[in-house]
Amino acid sequence: GLNRGDAYDYAMSDKKAGGLAQFIPETYARIRGDYPDAKLIDGFIDGMRDHVNAVMAQYCLNDWSLSQLTGDERAELAKDDEELGAWLAAAYNAGAHRAVPAYRDDRRRWDQKGYGLPGDTPVYVKEFRSVYKLLFSSPD
Repeated sequence: GLNRGDAYDYAMSDKKAGGLAQFIPETYARIRGDYPDAKLIDGFIDGMRDHVNAVMAQYCLNDWSLSQLTGDERAELAKDDEELGAWLAAAYNAGAHRAVPAYRDDRRRWDQKGYGLPGDTPVYVKEFRSVYKLLFSSPD
């Protein structure tokens, strides 16, 4: 936070995800290639250090992840903002190639440990849900 506008310039996870959007280089390159009209910055480090570019890359990743679902599945998720956000969090953390089958296999428990999501992704989704509730739940 002391670096102000440069706060995320040096943020790097143990998985080599960097910048504001915490992308890994391979994902950034794929999204950049799949979304040429987004005009994402060439080069992972520069792209992740530019906050506007990083948010655009995240938007494109969300769009791509949702495109892996059927229209009916997208419509079902769109009925509930929290569920949609939770699924996007899972797709971001584990990849759509894992989030899609988990969702299809058991729509009631797709986000729970043991139902298709790997490693720490169920915890990541649970944390998303907790933050979502804090931000958007109406006071009693």
